[in-house]
Amino acid sequence: FDTDPQKGTPMARTQNATADLKAFRKRGGKLLIPHGWADPVVFPERTIEYAKEVWKHSGGREQAGDFMRLFMVPGLGHCAGGAAPTEIGVPLQANPPVIDADHDLLSALDRWVEEGVAPARIVASQVSGGVVTRTRPLCPYPQVARWTGVGSPDQAENFVCVNGEYDTGSKPWQQ
Repeated sequence: FDTDPQKGTPMARTQNATADLKAFRKRGGKLLIPHGWADPVVFPERTIEYAKEVWKHSGGREQAGDFMRLFMVPGLGHCAGGAAPTEIGVPLQANPPVIDADHDLLSALDRWVEEGVAPARIVASQVSGGVVTRTRPLCPYPQVARWTGVGSPDQAENFVCVNGEYDTGSKPWQQ
């Protein structure tokens, strides 16, 4: 603190986070990272780069998936808000309409730690006037949600997670 005060700032800690999580993994740690595509404070591409660095230090994406998952959230700003299904129960958001391991990030993490069930997807909700108006699945990066073409595009159950990394040079909501 006396010699490098800038290293004590929250942004310095996030920008210099180590990608070598072997000790964390060895202790049985589990990490879920949500990040909004519309975040104006911490660029989404930086979080994706970090996840890829963790993969590299962990022997690849599949091996890292045993303890870390990144969920990119279309329309989500910095921790909250956005005109899209962004309610997943993370701090600073309103209470999610459903609090279970399929809809709430903390509950999903708890189930992963306690029961060994890694989240294959998280259902994000869009709420207007206290009513859920739309749901969408969030898939572990680099998977993306694709509408099956059957049923309403406003309901998460009509989407599947498919391989297909977002082109970070384009707008993900156009993918």
